[in-house]
Order: sequence, then C-alpha cells, then structure tokens
Amino acid sequence: MAHEISWYMGRRILYVEIGERFLSARGLQEIDDQLTPFLRYGDSEVHVILDASRVDAVQPNLPLLLPALAYVRHPKLGWNVLVASDPVARAIQPLAPGLRSFGSLEEGLFFLEDEDTSLLMPI
Repeated sequence: MAHEISWYMGRRILYVEIGERFLSARGLQEIDDQLTPFLRYGDSEVHVILDASRVDAVQPNLPLLLPALAYVRHPKLGWNVLVASDPVARAIQPLAPGLRSFGSLEEGLFFLEDEDTSLLMPI
C-alpha cells in the first residue's frame, strides 16, 4: 500500500495513511493530487491528518523537487496535521505552510479537538 485516503469523523477530517517506508516526491505529489477532490466534498472546514509514522526516509532535497503542495491553498482546509518522526517532519514541513507536526496520531487528534470544539459534537 503506497497510501490510503479516507474520511474520519464524517466529512470533517481526512486521514491519509502513508504506508511506504520511503517517501518520494512522486508519492507526495500523488497524495496532493488526490486530496483536493476530497476537500471539495467536505461538509465544512476539513482538517487533514497526514500519517507518515511508517516513513523512515524521505527523498533527498524534497522541497527542491516538489513545489508547495496545492491542497494547502484549498478554501475548505482547516488544520493540517502531520504524524511523523522529527527528520521526516523537517523534510515535509517546507512543502505545506502551517503544517503542525506530532509524534503520534493521538497527539494530533487531541490538538484538533482543542482547536475545533465542533469536532466533539455528535454527528
């Protein structure tokens, strides 16, 4: 599995699970291309969780090979959360301004709940 995108909590959070151990510019571009259509169908503001916790290495010079990710400019994008080790986060963050990085999925979800209390309301 290269990556899988699915809705989490209705159409309020998109969860992107990156299953590769090595993240290439091509793989990240494929994720970027697929996120925009999902964002269009969100109920309102949509938060994105990029789970790169399985990624051990990132293609060298990734920011030079890939321009800024397009989905980060979508008007429905809320918070943008990355779950990754510090080296992976440092490689990806220049591509997505405003990206918040956490060491675990739980930390990222707690952050979203703190920042958007509407997530705690029943669906």
